[in-house]
Amino acid sequence: KRPIKGPLLKERICTKLRQWEDGTVECEELAEMSMCVTAQHNLDYFGPAVVCTGKKGECEVIEGGEGANNTDLVLYVTTENMDACESSIAQGGACTVDPETLRPDTGFMNICPTRLDAYDWSVQADRDHLVNIITHEMLHTLVMSPVLFKHFVDDDGVVRGESQVKETYEKSNGDQVSRIITPRVVAAGQAQLECNSLTGVELESTGSDITAGSHWENQVFGHEIMNGHLARNQVHVISNLTLGILADSGWYSPKFEMASYVRYGKDAGCGFAELECSDPNIDAGLVSPWFCSAPMTSTQAMGGDVKAMCTADYSSAGWCSTTRAGCRRVQPFANMVCTDTTLRDVENPAAGAEWGQMYGPTSRCIGDGSVDWTKKEVIAGRTYQLTYPPTGAGCYGVRCETRGDEVK
Repeated sequence: KRPIKGPLLKERICTKLRQWEDGTVECEELAEMSMCVTAQHNLDYFGPAVVCTGKKGECEVIEGGEGANNTDLVLYVTTENMDACESSIAQGGACTVDPETLRPDTGFMNICPTRLDAYDWSVQADRDHLVNIITHEMLHTLVMSPVLFKHFVDDDGVVRGESQVKETYEKSNGDQVSRIITPRVVAAGQAQLECNSLTGVELESTGSDITAGSHWENQVFGHEIMNGHLARNQVHVISNLTLGILADSGWYSPKFEMASYVRYGKDAGCGFAELECSDPNIDAGLVSPWFCSAPMTSTQAMGGDVKAMCTADYSSAGWCSTTRAGCRRVQPFANMVCTDTTLRDVENPAAGAEWGQMYGPTSRCIGDGSVDWTKKEVIAGRTYQLTYPPTGAGCYGVRCETRGDEVK
């Protein structure tokens, strides 16, 4: 909305002003060109400035650049190993806002090079994960940042005020959390949980200073792209929650028809928004399939006879793991991401093609029961009966068929 007319040109900051008796104000000293976190601002994107160091009116013009034509945002991308790289793969955010629209007009994204060593670029899940990370950080630059909430405007361009964007809310257990209360975000939260009485969408509060207050609450809106922790081997999507805050900022016109479906927490009810990871109902299995009740470490999961479980969105099979917030959810096995076509390889011990398992865009996780599978197979002219003990869950091709009023 309201794109910048002409080239994007930033103003230089004056650090020392002087005022004459007649009220004339002049700039005596300009600030050094600042950093946009990890990147040096480009002088070409700053207009000319006037500096006056002698008598009144004795000034010189400091030449500026030509600006960035047909541009609303300049994004500086760096690959620096900074302190934040110890806990995150990448970082992003806004550096300056346009003085008229208040929309971010410069921002940064830093990708930590040492963290990329763990990726195998031949694996689709690893490539997808980095795309998720880059999209996530870009959204921090555009809108999802506490420093931007105070700049949000309504549909007419009038500043909403931070109190009309975010509130402090006391949950039923007494915890104080922050919630976004703008109209489209609230409507998206109501639709996701099937809870018409929901008046705000919770932001993460249990993470570090880097994640708290700038992400959707993971235990309520898991698998959304703007969660504080994007797990590898897991599908994360842009839902109407994130499109809603883009629209409610007053700066963008997102296409809501392009939003992705979030299986996690769908139609879980109003109580799900108040649920805590320590709730005994989780151990009792009363909020299945969103949580699991027998967590184990990754070492235990990889080294023992573990029955696989399906993730809440059925995109993968994995084991019961404890998240940073203390919630117990199914963490996918790296070689059982059902939508990853690279896992069809016969060297993948979980491929199971001879028993009908498939990997690809139309595959989903399905439980394989508790009874041994059997089949007869002719090998070298002799008939053998083969047995396949259930592993808990696997990846199988699925399709939807319309039969009258039913979709199967």
